[in-house]
Amino acid sequence: MNSSDDAFLRKVREIQEARDKAIRPLAAVLVERERLRTLLAETDGPYGAAYADAEAAGWRTEELAALGAEQPLRRPKVRLRRAGSNRARIPAPVNADEAAQDAEAAAGR
Repeated sequence: MNSSDDAFLRKVREIQEARDKAIRPLAAVLVERERLRTLLAETDGPYGAAYADAEAAGWRTEELAALGAEQPLRRPKVRLRRAGSNRARIPAPVNADEAAQDAEAAAGR
């Protein structure tokens, strides 16, 4: 290698070192942002449940908003009951012969 090659490579290293130095603070902030996003996501469920409880206790959405409580992004999952869900369930037949007998019995034969 000659001196012009050395000078070129030295300049490349200087530029790369400056770039590396500049990216380190960004990398640190990105790690912190991800940590905070994770913490915030962990509060979504309890926040949604607490918000729903407040509404159930009579607080209106407008009142909660005036207090600084935003509507949750995700509502807590609620199991809806279907009409007639309290009816007695008839167990399914075990085999095809029993199914045919049950069908005949239901048809009044």
